[in-house]
Amino acid sequence: MDSLNFKHLFDHVSDAVYIVDEDRKIIYFNEIAERISGFTREEIVGSYCYDNLLNHIDETGKQLCFQGCPLKHSIDNNVVNTGAVYLHHKDGHRVKVNVKTIPYNDQLKYGVEIFNDASDLKTVKTLQDALSEQEMLNKIDALTQLPNRRYLDALLNGTILLGVNKKYAILFMDIDNFKQFNDQHGHEIGDQVLKMVSQTIQSNIRNSDIVVRYGGEEIIVILDYVTKKDALRIAEKLRMLVQSSTFRKTKGNLFVTISIGVKLFQSQNDLSQSIKAADKAMLEAKKRGKNQTVMFD
Repeated sequence: MDSLNFKHLFDHVSDAVYIVDEDRKIIYFNEIAERISGFTREEIVGSYCYDNLLNHIDETGKQLCFQGCPLKHSIDNNVVNTGAVYLHHKDGHRVKVNVKTIPYNDQLKYGVEIFNDASDLKTVKTLQDALSEQEMLNKIDALTQLPNRRYLDALLNGTILLGVNKKYAILFMDIDNFKQFNDQHGHEIGDQVLKMVSQTIQSNIRNSDIVVRYGGEEIIVILDYVTKKDALRIAEKLRMLVQSSTFRKTKGNLFVTISIGVKLFQSQNDLSQSIKAADKAMLEAKKRGKNQTVMFD
């Protein structure tokens, strides 16, 4: 089956689709795939999936193109695979997608990957919908589009309420070596790195969680109803996703990491002290060599 037939079949479906031949050369990439990945079909078609433009990883950081590619497994074993993976957006951040890989035989063997955006961005959207235009200017950070310190102040002052009788955790994150990005590449690149990290975090937390740009290169996430084990697991997932993201818009790729401090709390009254404690844990992560997570004890 040639690419014109693929175009006829898949150009108007509501999910993202790309297709590889038996050698894993990408021969088709539809408009929805362009929208989710940031790449145009001209940039993708003709490359091989193991060229790692999309660079799929799982939640542990394993590079699936080299270690257990579900698309190759479908082609080789004539089976359908489903699961969630994290693709590498052209802008550098990680996007969670639900994936189905399907074998297709028509004299030659093909692999069809169908995927859709599994990120939950409702938190910020809901906030934006609920605020007036003036409040938006006050409580949304213009660069990252995350809630800002004024929004956090509203939480601290009780004008915006967390739920009661719940377990929460603070993740206090700081981009490692951020001053070097600004000094070596300029503040415009530093801003783009901050946006990339913010988008990765925002795209990979739950709808009930809150993410705030605390200031500079610092980001806070308030995890809703979590155990200690859950909080550490989510923090490590976010750290890994940032570590596996690459800022591609310079002559040499920039590799970015974050240090994270974690503190559990149960009452909105404890929020301020919990932020300070998580900040201390983050500084301890820096002392231990950066790019790691530390729980406040």
